[in-house]
Amino acid sequence: MNEEDTLTWTQELVATATEWLVQDGIEIAKAILMAPIIFVVGKWIAGAIRNKLRSTMQKREVDPALVSFGTSIAYYILMIAVVLAAVQQVGFQTTSLVAVLSAAGLAVGLAFAGLSLQLRL
Repeated sequence: MNEEDTLTWTQELVATATEWLVQDGIEIAKAILMAPIIFVVGKWIAGAIRNKLRSTMQKREVDPALVSFGTSIAYYILMIAVVLAAVQQVGFQTTSLVAVLSAAGLAVGLAFAGLSLQLRL
């Protein structure tokens, strides 16, 4: 390669990089900036739902241990959904992660079902 070829190659590289930044860079920056916003707003909404659920359960005079357990479970399920939405906004594929979480939830549910059957006997 001579000096002219190197200069042309460098100019093409700079032009390609600039074009990429203009087209895709803005979209990537928006996605990265939206992820924390989704997380913060989602966390606030999950907290509001937890508080509303807690007050509703307390008004109906549900056992305090069940109120604590139920609101915690609801909050963490909502937070998992919020984190998945934020991660997906950045561009990661969350399908396999959702499948693993679903399988884990099914396993825990079946374990609790077996436990409740054993306790009744």
